[in-house]
Amino acid sequence: MERLDRITGWLIFGIGMLHCGVTFLLFKGYSDAAMWFFSGGLAMMYSAALNLLRVRYGAVAPGLRRVCAAVNFSLLAFIVAYSAGKGARNFWNFGAVTLIICAIAVTAFSLFRGRQAALN
Repeated sequence: MERLDRITGWLIFGIGMLHCGVTFLLFKGYSDAAMWFFSGGLAMMYSAALNLLRVRYGAVAPGLRRVCAAVNFSLLAFIVAYSAGKGARNFWNFGAVTLIICAIAVTAFSLFRGRQAALN
């Protein structure tokens, strides 16, 4: 289970890097829209890094698990709301679905794996 948790964190990190990299293909020049798009990728990378820290140190840092659960839940809520707001066609976009599945997984890991660690 820890391996899947780690893989999911790295997937989110990779999607965030891809999101940042694509910014320069989608937007020509510097604009507020480009910066906001880029910042979305950074948020994914920061969330992923926090999850990878949780996987490694969550057993000894219960506060890290709680913060990670809050970050994961807010990221998941934002992704679902944004995707749903863009319409059904965009909601089922491969990248959106992959990110939603990963966000659900890391949210569940941060909630339930934290309980297991606390019980041990």
